[in-house]
Amino acid sequence: MRREQGFTMVELLMAMAVFSFMMMIVSAGFIQVVRIHQAGIASRTTQQNSRLLIDAVSKDIRQSATATVVATAPLQRLCLTRGSQTLEYAVDATGNLQVGMLISPPGSCPVPLFGVGWRKLNDPMVKVTQFAAAATTPVQTGLGTVMVTLTLASRNNLNALDLAQTHCLPGAGSQFCAVTTLSSTASLRGGDGL
Repeated sequence: MRREQGFTMVELLMAMAVFSFMMMIVSAGFIQVVRIHQAGIASRTTQQNSRLLIDAVSKDIRQSATATVVATAPLQRLCLTRGSQTLEYAVDATGNLQVGMLISPPGSCPVPLFGVGWRKLNDPMVKVTQFAAAATTPVQTGLGTVMVTLTLASRNNLNALDLAQTHCLPGAGSQFCAVTTLSSTASLRGGDGL
């Protein structure tokens, strides 16, 4: 009688156990790589947006003669004037930094009415959680300075932010959280072009 060769049930179960264990290791590694990639994207997006926004605000400050800051912490409003034109920076209810051109008396900074004439400056993937400005009073037109602080958070996981929304909390989902804070000081020069 001929005996057939093959695997026993125990050998098959052992092979499946080893294969399953190896698949778990590979899957865990793949998931970790995806998480690191997503965290990098969130961090890069917040950093790029912060730099672009700070550069835009600083450029407008340098081209302005006066600055008015309205303290409605943590999201202040900044109005930059030159002549009869006022350029207002404000954060809307959904966390977007917007800028609008107003015709108003110099030194005034009215409550923003977002809509036509206002444009969003930040990427939809980030939220402005802090916009603060401090202006020194110029001795004469164009001799003051304005310091702007801007904090942006990735919208990937806003639940992982602290109450002030300026830092990521540790725990589940924190790898998708990214917060960037930048500050810049610019001088009012009263130059051309608002």
